[in-house]
Amino acid sequence: MKTRSGHLFKRNGTWYVQWRIDGKLFMRSTRTKNRKEAEKERARILAPFMAKDEAETLRNISARIVGREAEILAFEESKTPPLKIDHAQAAYRDSKLRPDSGDVTLSRYHSQFGRFRHWMSGEYPDKSAMREIDEDLAQHYVRDLENAGLSPSTFNQHVQTLRRFWKVLQREIRGDGANPWKEIATKTLDRTARRKRPLSLDRLADVLAVAKNPPEGFTVPGCKAGDVSDVLSDAHDLIVSLVCTGQRLGDVCQLEHSAVDLKSGVIELVPAKTRRRKGEPVLVPILPPMREVLAGRQKRTRYVFPMLAEIYQKDAGITVSKTLQALLSAAGLPVSRPNDREGARAVVQYGAHSLRHSFVTIARAAGMPDAMVQKITGHGSTRMVDHYTAFDRAQITKVSRELAPLQLNGKGEIKPPIDVRAAESVMFDATPFRALVEKLPDLKTVRPIKSELLALLAS
Repeated sequence: MKTRSGHLFKRNGTWYVQWRIDGKLFMRSTRTKNRKEAEKERARILAPFMAKDEAETLRNISARIVGREAEILAFEESKTPPLKIDHAQAAYRDSKLRPDSGDVTLSRYHSQFGRFRHWMSGEYPDKSAMREIDEDLAQHYVRDLENAGLSPSTFNQHVQTLRRFWKVLQREIRGDGANPWKEIATKTLDRTARRKRPLSLDRLADVLAVAKNPPEGFTVPGCKAGDVSDVLSDAHDLIVSLVCTGQRLGDVCQLEHSAVDLKSGVIELVPAKTRRRKGEPVLVPILPPMREVLAGRQKRTRYVFPMLAEIYQKDAGITVSKTLQALLSAAGLPVSRPNDREGARAVVQYGAHSLRHSFVTIARAAGMPDAMVQKITGHGSTRMVDHYTAFDRAQITKVSRELAPLQLNGKGEIKPPIDVRAAESVMFDATPFRALVEKLPDLKTVRPIKSELLALLAS
């Protein structure tokens, strides 16, 4: 069958061109007896038909390419299907692209993504793939978080976790590369709502008394009775340890005997919060009440508080923290107050962190240098103190032996501090620093700062 390109034939000495379209035969004279001129005329006559044929051909090729690409995509997805929502937590945990987070942080990510997965199963049961989540759906989930009354900090953590999952798992999601959580605005934090209040010595004595003899029928809602009972058996010593070290709950519950040097009077540990970022050890003087606690502990185990360590690791400290809060409440402390935001959860005023703050209050009152307190607790300090002050093991040991800010009486209560200036001898010599300050130029902008520094060095 002839095609649209046509062919020439001769009749009575004149060249004709003949072609077919959809089976229909066409013929036209070239009006020439010269073959070369006939070829040119054939090309001119068939040019419109050739263009149409080329367009159709291109359309056919394009359709075949699209179809082939769809086949390839379907084949690839059959071998490596796009990531399912139900598999995202395991994929994130195993990903080499995720940040090197600790076990506690990963557990929090798992819990926060688990909330989203549970919500999806109820609201959008027909959507199972991560790439099916678009910005509209993300906004819908955000409204659910807001309606749940989460604090601004907790809300931000949920959004940041979801944003992080989509960023790390972009390749496995096999979507268009867009992150539906990227444009979600985070909430402004209420710093005062997160700040725990310190305990006075009188209040601390009340809490210790309750820890030694909990009220009859003492329970902690949402926690296993057996675990709460185990926490209560160590609660008194735990509270003393928190107050005497200024460390966070997790670091005290998981304090190891290898970190304790009773001979030199120093505890050396790397706080979990800064372990991955800095890895710098903190040297804590062993104060008299802490020495009593440590002296009564068996050294055959890894941890000073083996039961507390086990319970803390089981649920990331939830049971231990809630038990301490319940003890504070039983001692008459207003553990929480209503939130100013409608529908939001109550604001926690007293908790394990309050005991950490109490260490700062008591240590300062007892005469421990402020810079040393800041180094022990990891709280923010002035740039000058951070730059020029460093306390070695010998200085910490001296404070441990000379400073007696806390003592336990026969009732297991902490007595008020004594000898408030006992630690002055371990403070650095201010003479060279005063000389450096004196050299500062007497400019208008520098003069107030210079005067303030000299006053501090003179005090």
